[in-house]
Amino acid sequence: PHAAVATALADLNAAVAAGGGDGGGAGAGAGGGAAGGAGRGAAAKKKMPKKAAVTPRVKMKNLFWQKIPDAKVGRTVWKELTDDGIELPIDALEDAFGAKVSAAPAAAEKVKVERKGPVMLCDPKRQQNVGIALARFRMPNDAIVAALLAVDTKLLPGEKVASLINMQPTKEEEAMLGDYEGDKAQLGKVEKFFLALMRVPRLGGRLTAMQFKLRFSDQVEVAHTNLTAIAKCCEVMGTAESVKTALQYVLAVGNYLNGGTARGGAYGYKLDVLTKLANLKAADNKTSLLHFLARVAKDAKAGPASKMLRLIDDLAPMEVAKNLSWGDVTSGVGALRAQLGALNHEIEMLAASEEADQDVDQFCPKMGPFAASAESKISELEALVASTSDEYAALAKGFSEDPKSTPPEGFFGVISEFASQFKTCLAENEALRIKEAKAAKKAAAAGGKHAAQ
Repeated sequence: PHAAVATALADLNAAVAAGGGDGGGAGAGAGGGAAGGAGRGAAAKKKMPKKAAVTPRVKMKNLFWQKIPDAKVGRTVWKELTDDGIELPIDALEDAFGAKVSAAPAAAEKVKVERKGPVMLCDPKRQQNVGIALARFRMPNDAIVAALLAVDTKLLPGEKVASLINMQPTKEEEAMLGDYEGDKAQLGKVEKFFLALMRVPRLGGRLTAMQFKLRFSDQVEVAHTNLTAIAKCCEVMGTAESVKTALQYVLAVGNYLNGGTARGGAYGYKLDVLTKLANLKAADNKTSLLHFLARVAKDAKAGPASKMLRLIDDLAPMEVAKNLSWGDVTSGVGALRAQLGALNHEIEMLAASEEADQDVDQFCPKMGPFAASAESKISELEALVASTSDEYAALAKGFSEDPKSTPPEGFFGVISEFASQFKTCLAENEALRIKEAKAAKKAAAAGGKHAAQ
């Protein structure tokens, strides 16, 4: 049975899509004669006549569904799948789904006239969500429409624009309201709100453009700050004496430890070894090779190795850069460019639109200058992306790293961890020195007391 139904639906879809095929076969198959099949292609393009409403004998529970707009039925299987001739067990249906009506008191002489509520066409869940959001606006529908036409971001700040983006009517809801032929004054609050928004030309694009403008300054500042932080790290790695000195001492110590092996005699090394220095334990099994290097730097006083003591301060920018995804930073700038393109498109469309009242609609006059300013700032960011990318690529290749497989956050993450471990080792060395000094002082005091006795 399931296969038969599936086959029938497939045939039905094919017939509708083909617009009726030849007159005789399609018309006869649909039960409409040869003339019916020939005219089906033309009929699919026309709005279906208004369907006669069924009036139940008693008040029934409602089934909340999304009606296919009459104008679209001709392009769907519903042109053929009608309920004409369907016989229903009306008595059983009314018994099962008739709305319960409270019995009138026996002594009542007059029947109260039932008050009809507002006509609600939208899904109940949608009604609830939009109704709650709309209550927070505390603005009449006409005021919201006026603010949208005026592109007034004081009356409609970021959170309200974001809310309107979520609340705006869908194409299906617009079609449903467009097909409604009853008294619009009887519609519910949400339906009236949707009708009001439908008066705003290019509502969706307008709201997206307003949100872009409201967020633009913050997004540009964040992108510029992040790119500058990455560029600063590239500069530090190339110029800081503390970094150069640390790398040189690690090279010298590593070559000494690896002397006489295939790993010895190295001219350089991959930077990931910097985070492994703390794992190579000394003979006491308590301190590490990094503790040794920290002690060399501390004991150097004003010697060359003392330059390593500035590592902590010099590598501070790495703490920020290690958490910045290069992909996110660059895609953020790319998103700004795409949003500006969408804004320019809206400006062009509204400027040429006959629907928009140019005397009332302020979208083009306000968004035009903003678009020009945004173009300049985005171009600056794109130039900064290019220069920072070049700087990092040169830095990574200089340390024999592939900038494509090792993004900035990975590179600077290693350096930041090395700096953190070095700081820890300095502190632990100092704590050990104080402990040993106290022990020596205590031993000396005990020795002197023993000698006096």
